[in-house]
Amino acid sequence: MITSAPLSAANSLPVAPRQRQDPVLAELWEIKAQMNAQAGYNVKQLLENAHTEVLAMRAAGLLVAHKAS
Repeated sequence: MITSAPLSAANSLPVAPRQRQDPVLAELWEIKAQMNAQAGYNVKQLLENAHTEVLAMRAAGLLVAHKAS
């Protein structure tokens, strides 16, 4: 565990120095932390959740499937 970086109050995980300066990166890291927690920190479950979301976005017309040329 990194001990030199401060801990985030939201999830008690180390906060990268750059996050303190960039609110966009901070928000992305927070979303990533939420997704990991929702998947129970299980990579297989994280990928299954992502796949389910992609299918839902396609069904709603928010995402168009890319066809390789």
